[in-house]
Amino acid sequence: ASYEYWNNGSVNVAAIAGYSDSSTAGHLELYTTTGSTLTERLRIDSSGVIWSIVNSTVTSQYIKFGDATTAYAGVAGYYDSASTGHLEFYTTTGSTLTEVMRIDSSGNVGIGTTSPSSYKNDTALVVTGSANGAIVVAGPSNGDPAIYFRSTASASTEKGYIQYDITSDWMRFATG
Repeated sequence: ASYEYWNNGSVNVAAIAGYSDSSTAGHLELYTTTGSTLTERLRIDSSGVIWSIVNSTVTSQYIKFGDATTAYAGVAGYYDSASTGHLEFYTTTGSTLTEVMRIDSSGNVGIGTTSPSSYKNDTALVVTGSANGAIVVAGPSNGDPAIYFRSTASASTEKGYIQYDITSDWMRFATG
């Protein structure tokens, strides 16, 4: 294995590549150091998968998008317990990153709420807003945008729908 160390004045960073044992061959690991303790933070494995490393003491990892000093958006992955986690999505208002969407460990999606599972047990998508919650369905000027309702037991068959014909300016509510 080869090691490279950098020091930016406050945090030491180490990159380790080229392990010789078969279980870790051909990947790159990035570490930070505190004193003499090396902590793995990022790994690119031999198939190109990027891993952001979390453990029981590091419960979240962020990917922030921005310039060298300001994050304008981000995604955070949280380690909730040994077998669960959730994702948070952030955008910037002013200079503050604000959570705008969450996908919890059960697959519930919350837009404008940090606890989508706090609603009815059978709700998988929750949209809230500071004034009014809204879902916009947009289509081309000659299109027929629609919302379809399906059963999980027959996911390819619509049980009902709401459709708006933009050209003729009519709305349809229908079953099956």
